Amino acid sequence: MKKIFKPLFALAAAVVCTSTFASVAPMSDFEDGTTQGWGKGRRVELPVTIGMEDNGNHYLRYQSNGPDAEEHDKRIALLAGKEWRGNYSAMGVTSITARMKNMGPKDLEMHAAFGNSLADLRTRFATEGIALAADGEWHDMVFDLTNNLHQVSLHGHGKSSALFSLDEVLGNIVNLRFTHGTFGETYLERRGPFEGYNAGEEIIADLWIDDIKLSTAPIGSEVSNVPLPGAVWLFTSAIAGLSIARKRKQTL
Repeated sequence: MKKIFKPLFALAAAVVCTSTFASVAPMSDFEDGTTQGWGKGRRVELPVTIGMEDNGNHYLRYQSNGPDAEEHDKRIALLAGKEWRGNYSAMGVTSITARMKNMGPKDLEMHAAFGNSLADLRTRFATEGIALAADGEWHDMVFDLTNNLHQVSLHGHGKSSALFSLDEVLGNIVNLRFTHGTFGETYLERRGPFEGYNAGEEIIADLWIDDIKLSTAPIGSEVSNVPLPGAVWLFTSAIAGLSIARKRKQTL
């Protein structure tokens, strides 16, 4: 009987560990009053700041001043800290979610963009754009990592991500960021979300952002903060069944 229990416990533990790994992925809610590693580049006059709403909720505020500003203040290119690097494929990440509020004068088209360590770091994939109206309201944003990812062309900056599969790219995430911009047909016709290192179109904007998370939930389903795979229940049931069978045998 021990020979049966041992591999079952090992396999169940592995599944639980995988689930735990996914559930403790980075999450930024800014409730500690810090930027939690998010920011801009080095040359900035408008660093990101932490704001607080009347209800006590903290959020990250990102401002850009368009063409006449310093390089990293021209556009929206919100950079994540190092803790957001990693193997998203192994974690089963399907999307990046966030709450965003557009307090600026113009509607935005937001993307999640990222480089990978296999393609000279700077070359990126970017998700489909999500419209963010300048209505001063919070919106739930879901950036899908499973479909219609755009990649830099072969003549883009750095080694092309086209040389690698999607699993390889998602398995080596670096330089995660949120950007605003519109794709051109060749991705080089206008300054879109990933032409060059800084990325994003030059715009005057005031963006609030909160509750940034990685999600392992299927796209279109309700997101669970701590997903518990059915396999865990399966193994728990199997182990419980074997325990009962063992006790009955001992009483016979």
